[in-house]
Amino acid sequence: MAAKIVMIVAFIAVAVGVGVYSRRRAQGVEGFVLGGRSVGPWLSAFAYGTAYFSAVVFIGYAGQFGW
Repeated sequence: MAAKIVMIVAFIAVAVGVGVYSRRRAQGVEGFVLGGRSVGPWLSAFAYGTAYFSAVVFIGYAGQFGW
């Protein structure tokens, strides 16, 4: 049980660390949300794909099993 708690605390610490680091590097909300408009087409395509398939799986499985 202690190992699980340590892993959760470590995960939260890393997530907070990434947030603080990103906050300091971002010039504003637009820079944070849009990545300073320096995100290439491949990363944009992968972001679109993962968001799309996540929605399809979430809604599709809910509809399939809920029906």
